[in-house]
Amino acid sequence: MAWMMMRNGEIKAMKLGESGEEAPGNIKVIMYRAGLKSIARRNEIHAALIAYPGQIEKDGEQIRIMAIEHEHRLGVSGLKLIPVTLSAGEPEFGDAMSQEKPFQIFYDEKKGHS
Repeated sequence: MAWMMMRNGEIKAMKLGESGEEAPGNIKVIMYRAGLKSIARRNEIHAALIAYPGQIEKDGEQIRIMAIEHEHRLGVSGLKLIPVTLSAGEPEFGDAMSQEKPFQIFYDEKKGHS
């Protein structure tokens, strides 16, 4: 799923078209990034967030996570990885692990920088 903060401060969910909803999860993330980038480059939003499930390996163990990518027009870009476990069918969330991430929505990376 993806959300955007409009210039007037309103938070809106981003919707994919019918064909986008049928796409695999990794393709949906790419589609959300492309759509948010288009809207951001027209100066219509101030912030964007994309949330999706995934897995990471930590200490040789596969951990289910919720990934949250976020960017703000004022120069903030990051990734939060939140461990998720099921306990009696209910999700339990662990402590978020923060990572830097290059801008993908509001700005282009400078050449020669990673």
